[in-house]
Amino acid sequence: MPETLIAAFSATLALPGLGWVLIVTVLAGVVYGFAGFGAALVFMPVATAFIPVETAIAAFAVSAIASLVTVVPRAWAAADKRAVVWMIAV
Repeated sequence: MPETLIAAFSATLALPGLGWVLIVTVLAGVVYGFAGFGAALVFMPVATAFIPVETAIAAFAVSAIASLVTVVPRAWAAADKRAVVWMIAV
């Protein structure tokens, strides 16, 4: 198993355009941080130029899930939970 992980990691580091994908990932995060949306509009065109579309979608999904760690705790504290339950019910 460790050999497989090492081989996968080595293949990822050898990916042409990895630097550009990392730069655009940070840029997309900044866009999301300021606007709250639009990260995919920045990330997907550049990422799909270097990696397969399926991989780009998976990478974006993982980064979006990771952003929940920073957004959800403050949003949960500020949310009107009663109104949210009402909107979901109706």
